[in-house]
Amino acid sequence: MVRVPLKGVRIPGISRAGAKALLAVLVLSRLRTWEPLEFVMDTGSAVTTVPMSMALEKRLEVPSRSLEVEVSTASGLVKQRRRPGQLTVRIAGLEPREFNWPCHFVEHEGPPPKPALGLAGVLEDLRLIVDGAYREDAPHGTLTLEPTSPPSRRR
Repeated sequence: MVRVPLKGVRIPGISRAGAKALLAVLVLSRLRTWEPLEFVMDTGSAVTTVPMSMALEKRLEVPSRSLEVEVSTASGLVKQRRRPGQLTVRIAGLEPREFNWPCHFVEHEGPPPKPALGLAGVLEDLRLIVDGAYREDAPHGTLTLEPTSPPSRRR
């Protein structure tokens, strides 16, 4: 089990603080090295997304096939070009487990958005508990990650 402190965020026009979970993981590159990457845990997203510029910088295995999709955002529908693939990740505190999750590598203009950890694949492997209770080491609460099954013996 791993507990990640939630980060407080200011929301314009609202007196209460919001919270978000930032999860540092290691992702397997095409060179078979483990590269650090920080994700925002996005329980509203169906699939994990990584900006293409970060995928290339981290030397991740990016498929050549792409597709255009309409994505529903808070500001309406947006068309994006995405490359559907997979990520193999390790999470500190859950080693030696490796998780293989679907991922869309997203083409973008301007500054890259933060990688977002969506639910596809993740919910099969992990139980996610978002708890807003105050703790001295996590004043905004915690995200707890618990594996749903014992580690695989295959390598």
